[in-house]
Amino acid sequence: MSQEPTVIQLNSENSIQFLVQYIELAQKAGAFELAESDVLKRSIDILVNKVVDNEISEDNAKVFVIRGILKGQKAGAFTLNDASLLHKVITFINTSTSNVQVQPTPNITQTYKKAEEEPAPDFDLSELSDNVPLII
Repeated sequence: MSQEPTVIQLNSENSIQFLVQYIELAQKAGAFELAESDVLKRSIDILVNKVVDNEISEDNAKVFVIRGILKGQKAGAFTLNDASLLHKVITFINTSTSNVQVQPTPNITQTYKKAEEEPAPDFDLSELSDNVPLII
């Protein structure tokens, strides 16, 4: 007796929740530097908790979270099944949001063209992170 697979209908809320869960998984795997973690946390706050951030728009928050997923994948944080699910979620977000600029390409040898065109090598978003004063 085989068990039928669970069918999940993606929408704007649960697709973001999927990405947030996998960002946390990638964080546990050590995929992000501290400054990147700060930007991802702020982006998640914008998308989930509707926090207003003067430096990050909602569309940019989606791009940052998608880039975080891509970096987590490069770090080997996800299984093959996870990666397949994440590809579907990212594709859904890209088709449902016209302003998100990270587009998956059908050619497996190409990664994400628009993400590569922007000047953000290795997901370095440290300029968006607030400086934390150290008290000694």
